[in-house]
Amino acid sequence: MKRVANKEYNRGFAAGLRHAIIVALGGECSRCHKVRDPSILNIDHIHGGGNAHRRRTGTGPQYYKALLRLIRSHALRLLCPNCDKRVEYLKRVRKTSLTSKGT
Repeated sequence: MKRVANKEYNRGFAAGLRHAIIVALGGECSRCHKVRDPSILNIDHIHGGGNAHRRRTGTGPQYYKALLRLIRSHALRLLCPNCDKRVEYLKRVRKTSLTSKGT
């Protein structure tokens, strides 16, 4: 029973940290400035490396605490799902065009 209560506490604590990050980053999509719903905004590492960062720091509260420390370095931004997919697509296209030019 104690373990379940601790898991629920961590989930709520992580949600509070995520909300604090969203507020600190402006609370809207940094590309289109239209989407302001915090439940669908994605926290994006501007220079990439988000998956590696999550693997190093863990998930839940530990990850969000690490993200809070990154806010001052301007390494994060908020993106709506549409803009997030567009950014990923553009990264992939640029990477492909760079490798095809080298051959």
